[in-house]
Amino acid sequence: MQFVAVALAALSITASGAADPPLAAAGYDQPEVTADNCSAKSPELTVCFLRPRTMGRYLVHVEGTSTANGPDATQTIGIGGAGGTWSCGSASTKTGSWSGGARTLMAACDITVLSDAPLEIDAQFASQGATLDPRGPVVTIRRRPWNGVLDASTLHVGIKDAGAK
Repeated sequence: MQFVAVALAALSITASGAADPPLAAAGYDQPEVTADNCSAKSPELTVCFLRPRTMGRYLVHVEGTSTANGPDATQTIGIGGAGGTWSCGSASTKTGSWSGGARTLMAACDITVLSDAPLEIDAQFASQGATLDPRGPVVTIRRRPWNGVLDASTLHVGIKDAGAK
């Protein structure tokens, strides 16, 4: 449970206003990313794009929902992009920890972007022994303040629905 609390605390961090990109990045900006930038391709995949000439830090938050069809149902979630050219990682739930009802698995990671071309962000979700929500994974991308460091952090994962069987 401690891990879930840490993950949820990390997800609650929001930007208090993104700083301008450094002078070395003239012509780039850090645009807001809205739901219009994302499209559910299937129950397993949602694809988002950041526009060309984007520079900045973003928090990518993904939620995948499925309904268990019986014992030993599992869920897997991952964040990456451009056909596997980069990845924050993926994680799976344990077999036997869920046997009925709907459950939402969450994942989040920080990315730092400097791209001349549109940048693809893929949210992948799968379940064994469960029916996927047909709407596909839900993705939220939030701007984070610029910190001057080009990095990507660890994947954070937690179960959203505590009442699932």
